[in-house]
Amino acid sequence: MHNSAARRFINLLFLCSALMTWGRAEERQDRIVLADQGLPNFRPSVLSGESPSFISPTPEVTPESLGLSHEQTLQLTLLDRANQLISRFQLPLGVAGFSSQIRRDEEYRLYQSRQPGRAELLLNSRFWITDGYYDSDAYLVYVLFRATADYYYRRHFDADHCAWLVESDAEPMRAALTILKGSVDDSAASWLHSDNQPTDRDEEFRRSIDPSGNPVTILQVLTRYALQAIEQRAADDWAVAHYHKMFKEPETSLIGQRVNERERALAWDFSRAVSAMTLPERLAFRKILKSPFRYTNQPEPSPAPVRPATTLADGNDAGAPDPASMTDTAPDNSAQLHPEPSAP
Repeated sequence: MHNSAARRFINLLFLCSALMTWGRAEERQDRIVLADQGLPNFRPSVLSGESPSFISPTPEVTPESLGLSHEQTLQLTLLDRANQLISRFQLPLGVAGFSSQIRRDEEYRLYQSRQPGRAELLLNSRFWITDGYYDSDAYLVYVLFRATADYYYRRHFDADHCAWLVESDAEPMRAALTILKGSVDDSAASWLHSDNQPTDRDEEFRRSIDPSGNPVTILQVLTRYALQAIEQRAADDWAVAHYHKMFKEPETSLIGQRVNERERALAWDFSRAVSAMTLPERLAFRKILKSPFRYTNQPEPSPAPVRPATTLADGNDAGAPDPASMTDTAPDNSAQLHPEPSAP
């Protein structure tokens, strides 16, 4: 009798143990399902370092919990702010990601987007994250404005004729053209002052361009090198003017400091290109500066053309239209941009 009661008691213990084990297994399974439902969706990373970024994470999921470093978390934050500003000001830009292979003093590299009329930016992780510029919204806005003008100038440039193609005086970003023309005039007036022959250092620069010494190739490269300096200076001026228009206040001291630094560097680049030209090449370049625009849609001559009182907008307010009104009316020379980078 006692043996029978003991056996029943032991069987009851085994049954309770089995029920508890099954219950714990069910509970673990429920937790796995709930955890899977709470995880964010993953996609290929736009960060340097091949780490995954996430979309719409739940409040409980933080970047740190996913194993992201502090630098990668800052990249995510900067990427989100840049996209918000691009959307707010309707800029024809997108951010492709980050790279540490860009020259340290450059904020970005510009690429042609797969979408017509848009550009992609590859941000310099060393500049923005390592050097600490990620914390300034004002500077980020200025860089996005500058990239907009940079893209506009570059997609309108005709490398075969060394000129910017213009549809008409009614270009959407006509203020950008006004500023570009002013940059060209300033360069022709103040930077082209030397008639000296190229020095030994200039000759070395020419050989680095074309070891065979083809004068046509060398002149084309030197001309584009100088015009890029003019173009970049104009993009800076337009970005600052548009900053004034959008925010009704002067640019920050950080923006002013960077603009001054870039102006000195661009002046040196321009002078380097011009000094490497021979005297005949310099004369040919001066002719280019006298007519830097080619109108692709010349109006028919009329006996009494009517000109509006104000054609191109005032550079102080960056023009009446915003960058959002930029269209594809002009020929698209975007093939001259870098090809779109492949996803890491």
